[in-house]
Amino acid sequence: MFALPGSIHNPLARGCHQLIRDGAKLVETTEHILEDIAGVLDGYRLHRADDDVADKNQPGPQDSDAEADDHATLLAALGHAPARVDELVARTGWSADAVSSTLLILELQGRVLAGPGGAYTRASGT
Repeated sequence: MFALPGSIHNPLARGCHQLIRDGAKLVETTEHILEDIAGVLDGYRLHRADDDVADKNQPGPQDSDAEADDHATLLAALGHAPARVDELVARTGWSADAVSSTLLILELQGRVLAGPGGAYTRASGT
């Protein structure tokens, strides 16, 4: 479990502070999270809803190419204006969980930014 601390003067930060007291790992950057989950991400492949279920647990040499294709597809669907998950689902035809998973990976890579109202934008330079 991870928690991002807030101001001690902000009553809305009490929940995060309680999580840290209860043993959650204090994080300040995506690098802190990536350090902790690096082993879990090895060999991980995102699947769209139309993928064959039996194929999901079969890693192979195509994984990195397929993952790169998924990332490029979602970045193209995102364009250069903020978009919410439901808009990206409509643009890609993917399931909401596939879009959310890919957005999380892209956010951890620093390629997209989560903004207010659940809107995502490309990070500068992508």
